Amino acid sequence: MEHVDCVTTAVQSERDQIRVRRPAYEESRAARPDGIAVSTLHRAELLSREVVNQIRFRIHLFKRYILCFFKSTD
Repeated sequence: MEHVDCVTTAVQSERDQIRVRRPAYEESRAARPDGIAVSTLHRAELLSREVVNQIRFRIHLFKRYILCFFKSTD
């Protein structure tokens, strides 16, 4: 369970970092009417995919660990 808490903390930390980043000068000039630059949306999408892939990989490892643990206790 500790590992899952670490992943959750890492994801929240990444979200916090994204929230506090200020847009570059170019982004602010090219901002859409709603105030969000396309490059910011693109970067957020890439970061979210990276985080999701990391979580999926860690879940995969955790499942393998659990399977090995239960096989060894038989």
